[in-house]
Amino acid sequence: MINRKKLTDKIDTLIGLEKELVPLFSKHITSSLPFSSLSESDRYLIMEEFKKRVNIQKKHVDILTRIKKDLMKGKKDVY
Repeated sequence: MINRKKLTDKIDTLIGLEKELVPLFSKHITSSLPFSSLSESDRYLIMEEFKKRVNIQKKHVDILTRIKKDLMKGKKDVY
């Protein structure tokens, strides 16, 4: 069992990680792709896949934020 404070702290940690991933990946992908030996079409496909991943990360943050809000509204303190 876990109390509300500990659970919301863990959710905050997850939200922070999700938010950190996109800039980190973006920095590395955009700086390394031009120097790769990949074709232009392969680089394009990689960037398109990365954009999909960014959208997934944003959805994760939204869902985690909603879960946290629901937890804070509830009266239960043990989960």
